[in-house]
Parts: sequence; structure tokens; C-alpha cells
Amino acid sequence: MIRSVLRRTGFRLAAGTAMMWLLAVTVAAVAGPARTPEALGDWAEHAYLDRDPAPVADLLAWLAEEKLVERRRDMAPRLAGLLAEFFRAHPEAVPVWIAPVATSGPTTRSTVALALWLAGRAELARTLSPPGAKLPGAPPDLATERPRTAVEIDLRWGAFFASGRDDYVGRIVDALDGDGDLRRVAEDSLAANLTRHERIVHILRDEAARRPPEIRARIEALLDRAVPRHTPFPATDGEFSALLLVADQAALAEFSRPSSEAPTFTSVTRAKTDRKVFVKAIFTGQR
Repeated sequence: MIRSVLRRTGFRLAAGTAMMWLLAVTVAAVAGPARTPEALGDWAEHAYLDRDPAPVADLLAWLAEEKLVERRRDMAPRLAGLLAEFFRAHPEAVPVWIAPVATSGPTTRSTVALALWLAGRAELARTLSPPGAKLPGAPPDLATERPRTAVEIDLRWGAFFASGRDDYVGRIVDALDGDGDLRRVAEDSLAANLTRHERIVHILRDEAARRPPEIRARIEALLDRAVPRHTPFPATDGEFSALLLVADQAALAEFSRPSSEAPTFTSVTRAKTDRKVFVKAIFTGQR
């Protein structure tokens, strides 16, 4: 069904695994009217953190102007999944948001048309489709239907990036019960995103608890490879070593332990831009 829509809207792509978003992610606050490409890319992958729709207009205007999707067609499914979530949540803003896309490249128009169709806005999707193109009936439910292709897996990643909903990740986990290419795509994309989204770690732990033994073992293998373990400090003398620690207020309580007890810290993948953190240089050992 998804491939049918892509063909009818004039879009062709090679299916691929979930990859990095628009640009290399930088630590940047997505605030204020002037959003840099780096900040937009960071927001696009982590929009679920605050679900702020304000950057959508800037993102679509920038994509229409720079024609990035024309050069990076692999990002189109994730972009469509992300935009569909915001289109569905903010229907009144959609006509204004998509206005710059009308004069953009064909792949950009087809990507936004797919997002509109997924959001139930077929009447607007037709305005961005080639003349005579026809759309099928009701769109699929990405949250309940099992993905059948790598493209459909990427659509669910985009929807997750916008919403943070665990059912989108759950549908990707559904693809782990096979032995073909789709399972490998699901595993690769889950492994890649585990290292970038702490929320996915918690979702997969919940999924593992309710899945059959074979799928549970595959999820646990992904977690074992990707998730940093608790890092204890040595409680006895040993080789001299040093560590630069960036910690939040809660983690500082570990330093109040008696000297006979080793503090323990848990690694995380990111921190909010307005969070206060503390930097400590720690030295252990005698030699």
C-alpha cells in the first residue's frame, strides 16, 4: 500500500535502514525564530521531547528551498512519518505549513503528499501529486499494523521521532520474528536508534517482558550490545586512572557515599538543553 502511494505520487526510492537525520546532530537549542539547519535536524529526530509544532513551518520551508530530499531520498519515509504526526495533531496549521512545498522538487512534494495521506488529508495530498495521480482509500494505521517493508519501518521511526509513542517501536519489534531481510532491517534500525534515544531502551525492556522467548532473546541481545552498563568506580586501590564526568544534580548524591563505597553512575544518551549539569574530573588509584 505504501509503495503504491509512493508510485502514484511520483516518488521512487530504494528501501533502506533507518539512518541519521538531516545533518550530523549537534548540541543546539531549537528556540527562537532563527533555526539553523543543525538545530532543525536535531529537532526532527527528538521532536517527541517537547512536541513543539513551531519548527514544522521552518523545516518545510528549508526543505523546499534547499531541496535536500531531492538529493537524500532515503530520508523521505522518516520525514513523511514525522510530518504525518504533526499534520494529524494540528490540522488547522497544515495549509500554511505546506504552502512552500508547492514550488519545491517532485520528491519533496511526493514526500509531503504521503504525509498528508497518512494523516487523513487526501484532499491536500492531491494538490501536491502529479496531474492525474490517484490515491488509494484509507491509509494504514502505523501504530497497529505490522510493517512489511523497510520503507514501512522507516515511516514508523519518523512517527516515533514526532510522538515518542511506544506502539510505533512495538510494530518494528514485530518484524524481529522472521529470518529474512526485514528482520535484519528492524534489528539494524533498533540498534542504531538505541544508542541515540534513551526512551527506546525503556520501551524495548517492556517489549522484552511480554514477547515470546525467541523474540525476547533477540531484544535482549540488542540491549546487551547497545546499552551502556552501570559504571562502578573502583572501591580499592589500583592503577591510576582519570575520568571526566558530566552529571546532573541527582547524580551528585553518589559523591556523598562513604569512602569505602564506590559510587555508581548510569550512562544516558542526551540531556535537555535547559538542564543544569556539573562537570567533575575524578582520579582513582595510587599508581
